[in-house]
Amino acid sequence: MATFESRYKELTFYVGGAPRKFSDGIYATTDPEEIEVLTALVDAVCTAKDESKTEDKPKPAPAKKPAKKSSAK
Repeated sequence: MATFESRYKELTFYVGGAPRKFSDGIYATTDPEEIEVLTALVDAVCTAKDESKTEDKPKPAPAKKPAKKSSAK
């Protein structure tokens, strides 16, 4: 989810020809098209972006360290 803030309380923008409107200067969305349009707006600033829920990428496995050789017997 991404949250955007605008200095205008009811800023209206369009996505695919359909109007979208900020409420009290805040707009939150998970729609990638809306995020793309909002990122390009000069009157809106992204204040929070939670990418953990939008992308489920597996974490890479940690690198294995080579085994140490012991000289003590």
